[in-house]
Amino acid sequence: MVDEKYTKVKLTRIFRDDKQKNSKLPLLSKEGNPYNKIAIQTEQYGEKWLSGFGNTANYFWRKGDIVEIEVTPSGEFLNFTNESTMLDRMMKAMEVRIMKLERSLNKKVESGEVVGDVDFSKKDTEVIDVEDIPF
Repeated sequence: MVDEKYTKVKLTRIFRDDKQKNSKLPLLSKEGNPYNKIAIQTEQYGEKWLSGFGNTANYFWRKGDIVEIEVTPSGEFLNFTNESTMLDRMMKAMEVRIMKLERSLNKKVESGEVVGDVDFSKKDTEVIDVEDIPF
């Protein structure tokens, strides 16, 4: 069943970016997380640009596609949202878990307490003869 707040539109132009306008600085949320923006034009809205956030559900949109969006006026602009997929939420959760794991792998732990960064550039200098291993 299609949600009544969503309407079908045909895409005529698509613009994506992860940088601030007139800058090479990345777009960052209030929490400091990077994000992508997407702006679209449609047959139904003509030359008017609609803006939204990039996600896995709209990542593969192409000119000519018919998609379902919810349009919300915001002053002189139009914003749109599309149904966020379970995949988006799962991927975000995985990114957080991976980031935590990476942080923990880069720390040296003694007696359950973090005491500093691990230096992965150091190589073990001990040479072990394969014949000395009993299995």
